[in-house]
Amino acid sequence: MSLASTIEWQIATVRSIHVESPRVKLFTLELPVITPFRSGQHFDVRLTAPDGYQAQRSYSVSSSPEPASNLTSIEFTVELITDGEVSSYFHEAVEVGDQIEIRGPIGGHFTWSPIATKPVMMIAGGSGIAPIMSMIRQRSNTAAIEKSPMLLIFSARTEADILFATELESIAVNDTDFHLLVALTRAEEVAPDNRPFRQFRRIDRPTIESELSNLATHPSSAYICGGSSFVEAMANHLLGIGMPNNSIRTERFGP
Repeated sequence: MSLASTIEWQIATVRSIHVESPRVKLFTLELPVITPFRSGQHFDVRLTAPDGYQAQRSYSVSSSPEPASNLTSIEFTVELITDGEVSSYFHEAVEVGDQIEIRGPIGGHFTWSPIATKPVMMIAGGSGIAPIMSMIRQRSNTAAIEKSPMLLIFSARTEADILFATELESIAVNDTDFHLLVALTRAEEVAPDNRPFRQFRRIDRPTIESELSNLATHPSSAYICGGSSFVEAMANHLLGIGMPNNSIRTERFGP
């Protein structure tokens, strides 16, 4: 295999499909060339109909970029969007063995490197966990002696909607420098159930301030990913507690 030197379209093969939640599936794509990427980057996906009509969508990679010498597959987190051409095709038509046209990696602002050792905060809403999951996995996979303390606050509607729940909880239990809080927002979920790492209300400024107390020092940077209104609200909370604007990185899904 050769090393991808330019961002060109290539044909990837679907090697596995995993149902992660009622509306989210994970697709592992095998690439024809070794394609290094940074955690937080995305790839474009292009679908072409028999009549020549094309639809294109960008998906963040949720798998780890480590080890960089053997990146022959990537994982996409695809949420089913109402009337979404590409997401509907992935959920309803794509099967293992199918070939998908992709291009990437793309993007440089919303990326993170494991060489950073200062505390970092992650805030994700729904499928916005995808690029942040890549960062978390890279941090866990790195052999660095000193790892950046990391705080993840993850908003989901119900217990069934918590993506990567088992993996995240395992990291939180086994890594004292990784702190996790899942905020469940649906009213029917507001009930004590003794599950760890949960709160049964939306993320607000008091939530953020309380969770920051788990870090020895305030984070030097923050990453926020989710729907536009969610990202705006979370960024305003961080600005309100004194975090500099240039230390907050955001990635928005939807209008």
